[in-house]
Amino acid sequence: MSISLKEFEPKGRDNCFCGSGERYKNCCRGEWPKYDFSKKNICSGSPAKLLKILRAHITWYRLCHLAHTVPLVRGNCDDEKILDLDIKAMREMLQQARRLYGECGIINNFPYMLSELSDAIADVRWKWSISCEEAFFNLSIKKDCAEARAVLAKYKWQSIDSSELLEVYLEAYADNLVHIDTISIASKVIELTDSESSKLHYRFLISVQYFLLNETERAEKLAREAIEIYEAIPVSMRNAHGRWMLCLAIKQLGQILGDEEMLRKAIELLIAEVGGGNWKSKALADAWYQVGECYHLLREFYMAEKLYSRSILIEPSPLTSVYLAKVQLDLRRPDRAKEILDSLISTTMSKSNFFDYAIIRCNVALCTKKISDINFALELIKKVSTVDPYFKDLIQSFIVSLYDLKISKSSLQANSILARINRYVTLNPNLGGFGVNFNAMIDDYLSKKAEK
Repeated sequence: MSISLKEFEPKGRDNCFCGSGERYKNCCRGEWPKYDFSKKNICSGSPAKLLKILRAHITWYRLCHLAHTVPLVRGNCDDEKILDLDIKAMREMLQQARRLYGECGIINNFPYMLSELSDAIADVRWKWSISCEEAFFNLSIKKDCAEARAVLAKYKWQSIDSSELLEVYLEAYADNLVHIDTISIASKVIELTDSESSKLHYRFLISVQYFLLNETERAEKLAREAIEIYEAIPVSMRNAHGRWMLCLAIKQLGQILGDEEMLRKAIELLIAEVGGGNWKSKALADAWYQVGECYHLLREFYMAEKLYSRSILIEPSPLTSVYLAKVQLDLRRPDRAKEILDSLISTTMSKSNFFDYAIIRCNVALCTKKISDINFALELIKKVSTVDPYFKDLIQSFIVSLYDLKISKSSLQANSILARINRYVTLNPNLGGFGVNFNAMIDDYLSKKAEK
C-alpha cells in the first residue's frame, strides 16, 4: 500500500497534506509510513505527540483518498457513499485537531489548517464541513459572531444538508431568525442528524419557539414528547450530551409549568450526572448553577444561594453571579445584591447575560427606590436590544415605570411590569462548548394554566 500511496505524495517543497503549513519534506513525509492507520491505534502521550500522530494520519488519509476514492468516483461507482465515508472520517479528524490545537496552545493557528485542507475533498459536503469548523471557531473561540456570519453568508440555509452546519447556523443567527425559520431549520436538523441527543435538543428548541408564538398547548405537547422520546432510549445508550440535555429540558419544562415534581427530578438527574463523571471545572460549575436555579425556582433560597456560591468557587461566571445577586434580593439583602453586581464588568458580558444583569439592577432599584439606583437601572435597560416586538413593548413600559418611580416613589406599576419581564425561560443547550439562549415569555401561559 505504501508504494501506491507514494505516487500521490506532494513534492518535498510543497505544503504538507496535514494542513500544518510546513513543507512536506520537513513534516509528514517520514511520519505517515511509521504507522498502520488501517488498524485502530490507541495512542497516548502529550498533546504535542498526539497532534504529530494525527497530522500523519490526515496525510495518510488524504493519500488514500487520492489513490482509491477518486478513481472510483471517476469510474461512476457509488461515489456518494464512498465520499461520505471519507468526509465523515476527515471531519472527525478536524474535530480532534481543533481539540489538540487548543491543548497545545496554538488554537489561533487552527483557521490556517482549515484553509490548507479546504480542497482536500472535491465535494460540497466537505465544503460544509470546513465552513462549519470555521464558523464554530469564530463563535466559540474568537467570540466573534460577525466573523461567523461572514463565513456562513455564502449559504442559504435551505440549500444546506449538513446537520452540523445548520446547528452552527442557528447559533450564529439566533438573534435574527424569526420563530418560523428557527422551527424550520431545527426540523431539518432533526431530519438529517443521527444523534439522538441532538434530536432531543432541537425538538425541545422547537417547543420553545411555539411558546414564543403563544401556541402554548402545542408547545407543551411537543416538549413532553421530546422528553418522552429520549427517555425511551435505554440508559446505557444515552451519551453525556443527551443526558445533560434531558436534565435541562426537564428543568425548563418544570419552570414553564410551575411543576415542582419536574424540578426535583431535574435536581436528582443533575446531581447523578455530577457524581458519575470526570467533569472539567467549567462543566461542573454549570451543573451546580443549574441545580441552584432549580432550588431558586422552588423558592428554597438558602439552598440556591449555597449552590450558586459553590458554582462560583469552582469557576466564576457572570450569569451565576447575577443569579446569586437575584437570590440576595429574594432573601431581602439588597445591599449584598448590589455588592455582587458591582463586582461584575457588564461591558464584557454576552447579550443574554447583560439582559439578566440589567433586569436584576432594575430589581435593586425597585427595592431601594434610590435615585442613583433608578438612574443606573434606566441606563442599563435602555441598552437592552431585541427584535421581538413583545419584548420591545415590555421594555419600553418598564422604562416608563422607572421614570414614574423617580417622580412618585411608588413601585406598584413598576413591580407589575417587572413581574412580567422577569418571567422568562433561559435555555442553554450545549453545542460543543457554547450555549444558545432563548428568552421565552410565559406569564400568559401560566395564567391560563392557573385558570384551568
